[in-house]
Amino acid sequence: MKKMLLASSVIALTLGAASTAFAADVGSGTIEFNGTVNTGACSVAPSSINKEVQLGSVPAVSLKTAGAQGPNVDFTLELSNCVLDPSASGTDFSKVKVSFTGQMDPAGNLWANSGTAQNVGVLFQNDAGQSIKSGDTITQNMIAGANTINLSARMQALGQATSGSVKSTVAYVLDYQ
Repeated sequence: MKKMLLASSVIALTLGAASTAFAADVGSGTIEFNGTVNTGACSVAPSSINKEVQLGSVPAVSLKTAGAQGPNVDFTLELSNCVLDPSASGTDFSKVKVSFTGQMDPAGNLWANSGTAQNVGVLFQNDAGQSIKSGDTITQNMIAGANTINLSARMQALGQATSGSVKSTVAYVLDYQ
């Protein structure tokens, strides 16, 4: 009887330990926090660090001739925690210059499409409707606190567009002045 009780206890402990180990594997994970301390006047808001702009779905028939465009999509780059006080940063920042780089189409007018659609690129513009190309910069006055840089983009045909995905990547760098 003692052997039976001892064997039952060992089995129960083994099963209990196994289920605890299994539960720990299923219910565990990690959390990684990232950030930087920068020397600039502002922080790029988390929603603007790796911005994704959805240009929507445009019928190929709407982009059948060079220059035909899809709908305009407005978006923003958000700057937060802007400190313009020279005693805090060592410089009296009042403007931000934003430089843009990336791959342009062969004619150099549109941002190149790395997706599967053919004969289509991305027209990228500032808030005044002026085209932004790789190497271009825009300058904007800043205020203390939060600042918004207004931009827009749309698909534009280089010729008769074919169906498929449209993807273009633009890198930006902020220079506080």
